[in-house]
Parts: sequence; structure tokens; C-alpha cells
Amino acid sequence: MIVAVCVAPTLARAEFPMGGGNPQRTGFVDLPGPMTEPEVLWERSLGVAGSSNTQPLVDEAGNIYVTGAPEGGLDRPKTQDPRGALVSLDPQGKERWRYEYSWDPKKPGYGGSASLLSIPVLAPENRIVMGFRQGWYRCWDRNTGHLIWERDLSPDLSPITSASNVDREGNLYIYCRDIPVLHKIDSKTGNLLWAHRFVDGAIGNASSSSLSHDQKTIYHGRTSRGIAYLYAINADDGRFKWAWSPEVSKGHSFAWCIPVVGKDGTVYIQDEEFAHLYAVTDLGKLHARKWSFKREGKGAPRLPAVDEDTIYSSFNEPSPAGLEPVVFALGHDGKKKWEIYLGQGRGISGMLVNNDMLYFGLSGTGKIYGVDKRMGDVRWVKKVGRNHGGFSEGLALGPGGVLYAGTDGTPAHPDEATVVALKAE
Repeated sequence: MIVAVCVAPTLARAEFPMGGGNPQRTGFVDLPGPMTEPEVLWERSLGVAGSSNTQPLVDEAGNIYVTGAPEGGLDRPKTQDPRGALVSLDPQGKERWRYEYSWDPKKPGYGGSASLLSIPVLAPENRIVMGFRQGWYRCWDRNTGHLIWERDLSPDLSPITSASNVDREGNLYIYCRDIPVLHKIDSKTGNLLWAHRFVDGAIGNASSSSLSHDQKTIYHGRTSRGIAYLYAINADDGRFKWAWSPEVSKGHSFAWCIPVVGKDGTVYIQDEEFAHLYAVTDLGKLHARKWSFKREGKGAPRLPAVDEDTIYSSFNEPSPAGLEPVVFALGHDGKKKWEIYLGQGRGISGMLVNNDMLYFGLSGTGKIYGVDKRMGDVRWVKKVGRNHGGFSEGLALGPGGVLYAGTDGTPAHPDEATVVALKAE
């Protein structure tokens, strides 16, 4: 008897090719990571004032790709250097190449956002692609930093601040905020394959897109006119499938937390205004809320994490001292497994999970946490950032159990976008 075996192509042969680690944005990485308190292997300033404000990416050779740009909106200092960079580092932290760009802070498309970049994505054929706040979408050779193509997705300077996604065929999905349009683009040529214009036509803040396991559906969080929606869009032709809103009342927001797709296809998304976490089932042309987890508070991580049987997330709970960050774990049935009160900090960076541990940065403290994912016990805490410092949109794991974090400064490099590499002995 002959048995046919179908093997799905791997995405860009990378260890951590995009925000959330994969097209479903689960944050799960099948690599070892620090089980005990790690030491700093190296730290590298990117030579840019501000923050390494997007999640580091790691390719199959262990090379790292990080960004740096000024923080703040229209109130940023007028004297601040209007310059940012996409930088590639080797596993030892030595710079391989960089792409620098600048802008005129007096022109539109500059202010009003804390991030001037979207999270890059590693695409097939050794390419890296990233969107910019001024509406440009660019692709480089990962080995040399040579610019392969660029496309102006927004003649009116509509910002690209969402994180790109890429499917197994190398097609890219990216959102322009102010138009508002979700684009599908061929990563080889930069050609536009389709554009989905949201029917309300209103300027709306949005999270970023995740893909179903069969890569036939795009899930996208968006907030327009004070109402939060989770959209499902056909990945083949860009046609609308369905939209779900948690409540009819206004004030909810899906503009920050990126949807995460579990192993059974359940879509998880968190409302950052009320900290409610929702599980939604895709029924094809219809949808159904599976369950909701509601606590009194605000906030959500940019990227929750989900593994075989658990989803991990966070929120800020009111306390006498203000808002206290809380990390929690739920079973896929929505029942709480554990929670950790952290007592200080502004909020949690994107989360990362492997077979044993949950990792996250606590902004406002400069600390990174390693937590036993089954019991919720804090195994280690490592301070790497400056006092009151923040982290990027998430951490990344690379070969050899190295954990990478983008920061807005360390004691050695205060107020500079800096990448830190950590490893346990």
C-alpha cells in the first residue's frame, strides 16, 4: 500500500518570522528558552533616539531584525532627531546592515502615533517587508539590506502602523488606517492583488490581521465611531464574510490587541477599553461567541499567546495605588487556571510561550518575566531596561534558547532604542 504524505511548506524558514511568531499570531515557539534567570549575552544600541518599538524577528540562521524610531505623538520635542532605522544583527549582536530613513516633522503623516513603524515580516526568498507611517511599504533582501521594491499604498499619507502578515505563498496582508483599506500584496513584486475597503469609510484605528489555519480567512480587529468589530475577510478575493461586535453600546475597542487563532480555529481577541477577552467561533458565513472572560479593568497586551490548551493574556485592574497589571491563563473553555498580580508597571508587552514557560516584559519597570506556564509560578525576573522603561510589542526566541527584547533604553544606553539578548547558563 502506498501512503501519500502532504507536507505544508514552511514559512520563510525562519524561527520567528513575524509578530506573534506565525500567521495565527499564537506567540508559541517550539524552541527552548530560559528556565532560570538568564544573563545578558549582549546589548546593542541601534543609534536611534527613542524605542525599539516593534517585536524582534529571527531568521533560520539566528540573525535578528529590529527597528528603532522616536516615540510620542505631536507633543514630541521639536529638536528630536526625525530619524528611524531597520537594522539586521548577527547572532552575536554585530550589525549586518541597516536601512535609515528620515522625515519632515512639519508634514502630515508624522505625528499622532507612538509608533512610526509597523512590525516587519520575513517573507519567502530571503525578503523582509515593512510598512511606514507615511504610507510606504518596502521590501529588502534579508542578506544584504538591498531595497528590492517599494509601493506607496497611501498617496494621502495614511499611516501603516499595523503588523504585516504573510501566507505560505508569500502573499502579504497589511492595513492602512485612514483610508481605511486592507491590502493583499505579492511579496515578490509588490503588486497589489486586492484591496478591501471597509464599508463604513470612517477613519478607524485597527489592530493587525491573523490568518486561519487553512489560510483562507483573515481576521482583523478594528474600531470605528466607538464601536469595536472583529472582521472575517476572504483571503482569496478580499470579500467580506462577517463582522462581530461584542456589545451594541459604544466605547469598546479592538484597535490594539491582535486577534489570535487557537488550534481548533477559535479566534481570541481582547477589548483594551474594558479588558474583556472574547472567544469567537467562525461558522463560515456566520459566527458565534463561544465565551467571554470579563474583569473590571482596562488594557490588553498587543499579542496574547495561545498553546495546546491555554490562552494567556493580561489587563490592568483598579487598585488603591492605581491600575495594577495582572497576567492570567484560561483554558480553551474560558475557565481561569491562574493569575499573577504584578503590583507595578504600566502594562504587559506581547507574550511569548514555549513548551514550558511564558515570557513577557513589564513596561514601566524595565523587567522581563519568566513564568511556569502550567502553575503560574514566577521562575525568574530580570531587569534589563532603564528605570520606568518600556519594551517593544513583544519578545522573540531564537536558536540556542536566546531570548531577545527590544527596549527604549538600558542603563548603558539610556533613551536609545536598544536590543538585549538573554540566555540562561
